[in-house]
Amino acid sequence: NAQITGALGEFEAPERIKVIEAAADPVVPVTPGNMLFALAGILAGILAGAGLAGAAEVLDTRLRSRNQFENATKVPVIARFVA
Repeated sequence: NAQITGALGEFEAPERIKVIEAAADPVVPVTPGNMLFALAGILAGILAGAGLAGAAEVLDTRLRSRNQFENATKVPVIARFVA
């Protein structure tokens, strides 16, 4: 048990670290400005909305006109209800 603990201590021994050069403070900010984030958010919102609207249009299977009904059922329309 003591031998195992001693062996584990060898692997956990801290390495010697030497600082070669100290980090310098940046002169110019590295992150993009708030305006870029706002524009990216607006663009992403527009694209997401357009994508969802397009998907809703493609996935909509309702028949909305007389011609659509006749083409889908191959039966002529002889009467209709007007709402």
